[in-house]
Amino acid sequence: MEQEHYNVIIVGAGSAGIPLAARLSESPHRKVLLLDAGPHFKTLNEYPEELRHGGLQRQSDPSHPNNWGFESQLTTWGTHQIVPRGRVVGGSSAINGTLFERGLPEDFNEWAKEGNDQWSFDKVLPFFKKLEKDLDIANQWHGSDGPVPVRRPAREEWFPQNHAFVEASMQAGFPEDPDKNDPKSYGVGPLPQNAINGVRMNMAHTYLEPVLESRPNLTVRGNTYVRRVLFEGRRAVGVEVEQDGRRVVIHGDEIVLSAGAVKSPHILMLSGVGPGEQLRKFGINVVYDNLNVGQNFTDHGGAGGVKYSFKMKGDYDLTKLPGFHVGLHFTAEGSNIHSDMFTLASSYPMNRQLLYKTSLFSQAKMALNVMRTMSLRQVIDQARLGRLQSLSVLLMQGMSKGEMNLVSGDPHDRPHLLYHYLEDSFDVDRLRSSTRKMAEIVDSEPFRRIGAKRVSPTDDELATDGALDKYLRGHVSTAIHMASTCKMGPDSDDTAVTDQFCRVRGVEGLRVVDTSIWPQVVRRCTNATAVMTGERAADFFE
Repeated sequence: MEQEHYNVIIVGAGSAGIPLAARLSESPHRKVLLLDAGPHFKTLNEYPEELRHGGLQRQSDPSHPNNWGFESQLTTWGTHQIVPRGRVVGGSSAINGTLFERGLPEDFNEWAKEGNDQWSFDKVLPFFKKLEKDLDIANQWHGSDGPVPVRRPAREEWFPQNHAFVEASMQAGFPEDPDKNDPKSYGVGPLPQNAINGVRMNMAHTYLEPVLESRPNLTVRGNTYVRRVLFEGRRAVGVEVEQDGRRVVIHGDEIVLSAGAVKSPHILMLSGVGPGEQLRKFGINVVYDNLNVGQNFTDHGGAGGVKYSFKMKGDYDLTKLPGFHVGLHFTAEGSNIHSDMFTLASSYPMNRQLLYKTSLFSQAKMALNVMRTMSLRQVIDQARLGRLQSLSVLLMQGMSKGEMNLVSGDPHDRPHLLYHYLEDSFDVDRLRSSTRKMAEIVDSEPFRRIGAKRVSPTDDELATDGALDKYLRGHVSTAIHMASTCKMGPDSDDTAVTDQFCRVRGVEGLRVVDTSIWPQVVRRCTNATAVMTGERAADFFE
């Protein structure tokens, strides 16, 4: 039987892998294979309802078939959370909250200063414009004919609590920010989103669906579980996969891991590229010993935020609405890092997004699945406060670095994620001061006018640093914007896993193209920059 062979095999059909596959396959002479462990829905209408609509979050249920549901430990003292990641062609762009913000120019210029000059802001801006079809703003910073439509909720679409938040933030001295994808974005305003009339415009729909039938050189294969990359010496020559209940070897001239900040380093380790001592412990043959695979893990951490009671009038069809309308980007008190904090104002309670139009049995099952990784305090708060509105307070550039480690050599055993949140005093200081600032905003006249009342943290919890720190430690969470586990860097950077052209160090024929190569998570929600990463990397292939 003739063996399958491709010029490029891309593992992971998500926010970076799909744009990469689409661009590489523009050359009819390049034979491209795009693989994913989840199913391939050929059209948007074939996706389950909760994956189609940006106002729903039922896919966050750890048992959902299109969710990897990675178990993580957020703190060394044992705070656990299941972190959803998309297991479907479309990846996490098919299950996320649809926010489509670019990283800041400072993010990319800092990458460049570290020796990654191909990723400076002036080098990545053309790719942001190339991928984008901005439906609201036409100027030198925005694209008008890209595959991904982007819009911002109009003021007439905002709910009373959104108006109150914007007004209160401006009264507190924060500027109005009408375009969060402008290079000088700072302050409070509407959030750009790739949800149109409530429909989540995932990357499979925007990039693949329009071109797949006309490109015989592009093959997309779902329900294909990649076990490992295969090597001859130190050259990658193919992948071993499971499909239809059997193991199959597929050969390729070049292999690309675009499986995300968890699965890409996981597959690297299973393939023999990673910390040698850890690999040998689990019986994995070491191809190249690199201590940094799975290290340098960064994300956007939070700790409780501010919850308030507010009775929404009327009933809303969440299949026609985004989950969020407005947000505030700002610099923490005493911080020297520009725009290092983000307050995400909920448009309606998370419980509503999770449980919307589900049966009582499904609601009970989902609640049990979610609660099994929560502390007793969090379970009590969720039961008592679950239908309240919230101002999430997120640290957009933390000092703490996490790690991802193997638990076995079995490809089906998911790795262990340890975030190390709240271990750096600067991180705690910024979360503390920003939480107090958001409590002041909820206590302000615009919120009182709509009948909103702060519930947590309480006055007693806000009164002293010790009491507030206890509140923060009891409510640690993550925004699930994972990055940096295969960071790029020059030869002089002994923490780098790839070079700036996405090539894995120490081996040949293998690249990583996704958020794991970023030296640090960007100071904005990550999906737009993940898409840009795939677009940018396509130019590095001959």
